[in-house]
Amino acid sequence: MKISRSHLSIPGAALCLGLLSCGADAFKPIPVEKSTPASSDTTTGSSPQAGKSGDTNSNAPSGGTAGNQTADTQNPQPGADNTAPNTVAPPPAPTAPAPSGAASTGTVALSFTPIRYPAANYPAFVYAIWVTDSGGRYVKTIDARAATRIRYLNLWLTAAGVAANTATAQNPDGNTGASISFPGTPAAIAKTWDLKDKAGVAVPQGNYIINFQMTSANNAGVNLQVPITIGPAGATKADTSQTTGITAVSVKHTP
Repeated sequence: MKISRSHLSIPGAALCLGLLSCGADAFKPIPVEKSTPASSDTTTGSSPQAGKSGDTNSNAPSGGTAGNQTADTQNPQPGADNTAPNTVAPPPAPTAPAPSGAASTGTVALSFTPIRYPAANYPAFVYAIWVTDSGGRYVKTIDARAATRIRYLNLWLTAAGVAANTATAQNPDGNTGASISFPGTPAAIAKTWDLKDKAGVAVPQGNYIINFQMTSANNAGVNLQVPITIGPAGATKADTSQTTGITAVSVKHTP
């Protein structure tokens, strides 16, 4: 049987007609979904990432430059002790009998000049001035300027029987204020002790210690103690042992 060429061309024509009947959509290219490679996270642990608020402090103080910022609102700087323990020893046991003389009279005028010390990390500082008797018993806070960083004034808080180095540390006498900036030109801070204890009772004549502590970092900073005898004759004491930190200390009792 002889097969003509016309018989062979029919399927091909049918195929062509079938494809044409599918419309133009049949010839559109099929989109290929591109795979997106997983982002590589090179940050380990909780390390800060650039650009996040709070990771860096553009207003961080440079060494020796005073500013309007307070120590209680600055981020910790390199070298600051940010791991202070949350425990504190009880107040030290008295080392001498408590004063028992006649009631004291007059006032004690005291002053010191704060100067930025080498280990300071902030343009501002916190401080406390308090009185203990010769045996180490807490008598009264004369002045304190601290808020968040109050917990690092550990000598003061420990003497008063308050837990130091904790976020909930409180002023034992309830009188405090915000931290203050180191002045561009050193200036004295002057305060007065009315010779009364925390309860408002006149203290007996005898030997007392005026205690100072200040810090411009997340640690205990610097401190100084000045002993003075409170009596009918009056007394004047001075301490110039520190050239930075707590300097030019003067304590004068006027009956």
